[in-house]
Amino acid sequence: PVKRGPGGDWSRGPTMPFLTQEKLAVMAFDHKYASSGCSVLDGLIMQKFWNYIVAFLPLKHDPGATFHWSAPNTMTLGGLMCTFIPTMVLVYYCPDLESTAPTWVYVLNAAGIFIYQTLDALDGKQARRTGSSSSFGELFDHGCDALSCILGTLGSAVCLQLGYSWSSFILMMCACVAFCGAHIQSYYKGSLTFGLFDVTEIQFLGIFLYMMCAVGDANFWNTELYGVPLKLVPAWFTIVLTSLIILGNMYVTSTRKPVSYASTKVHEIWLGPLLEIGLATGWFASSRHLFNGYDFVLFMLAIGVLNAAHALSLIIAHMAQAAVGWQVLLRFLPLALCATASISQLVPVRQAIHMCLALNLVIFFHYSISVCYQISTFLGIRIFKVGAPTAKDTRKN
Repeated sequence: PVKRGPGGDWSRGPTMPFLTQEKLAVMAFDHKYASSGCSVLDGLIMQKFWNYIVAFLPLKHDPGATFHWSAPNTMTLGGLMCTFIPTMVLVYYCPDLESTAPTWVYVLNAAGIFIYQTLDALDGKQARRTGSSSSFGELFDHGCDALSCILGTLGSAVCLQLGYSWSSFILMMCACVAFCGAHIQSYYKGSLTFGLFDVTEIQFLGIFLYMMCAVGDANFWNTELYGVPLKLVPAWFTIVLTSLIILGNMYVTSTRKPVSYASTKVHEIWLGPLLEIGLATGWFASSRHLFNGYDFVLFMLAIGVLNAAHALSLIIAHMAQAAVGWQVLLRFLPLALCATASISQLVPVRQAIHMCLALNLVIFFHYSISVCYQISTFLGIRIFKVGAPTAKDTRKN
């Protein structure tokens, strides 16, 4: 019933068809991105800055080029790399989350956050300017945001020298659950909601932390104020604020009337994040005294990648106006098995962490590549080139 673009048949390819033709059609033709609210910095300064910068991006592109550097999805992926590379450099110098790094590493991370923030804001504006907006671009943007969320939080924990502490763990778990919570609320309300203190403000807080380490002494955060280590102030400020946001998401999804297509019950859709918290907390509590070297970093990356895969399922359910199937919970099986094997001492904790990370990476990339292939082929677009979708909706004919 739908005329697809020139990319070919979505059901034929090297990937698994996670999405039916009906879901693809809803994502392509019925779903419209919607958001409400505006943070303080976005409204006062940043939107003006981003609107000024986007005017310098080209509107015309060479159709014969392999990719376009100013294509929205290219900018989105570039922004992700601007958080991934600096964070990995920082972790290289501070694998125990307590060491200090050279000054240039902190400056690199601060610059990375700012560039990521800018590119993340420009990609949607550039898509609308060039007429290349699509459901794929929205999904690709949110998928990269899911990965950047855990990378940015991990970098902040390293910057504050929180070590393998409960503060580090809770900070990163809050970031994961808050990201899923925002999209759970979006699934029930039909739009993504932004508060007065939101992503932009948290990103600038991260930039401030990095520049404090670069300009002054990185050990500054270990000084005590009335007997309390100074590093715990920004850490727990973020934890408390994020926890309140999560509770707000739970309240809204539990008490407000959902949109018509949100057929998944509230307790079912929140089961994924709660299961993630329970498994990760049990494993961390029983094994953190055995962590050494990069163990904690790899542990949290394994949780973060799993969280990103689950968030993608929530986002797709919202865009396809479909139920969140119970099958998504199967993604938590590797975490459950590896945690059980580690806690029962069947497998050394380091090997269990490596196994968990490897399995979660396979799950994430298989799922994300599969849905990217399906949606882009259905729409008839090239992911890293500027061009309007060519698929035609003939369902009413």
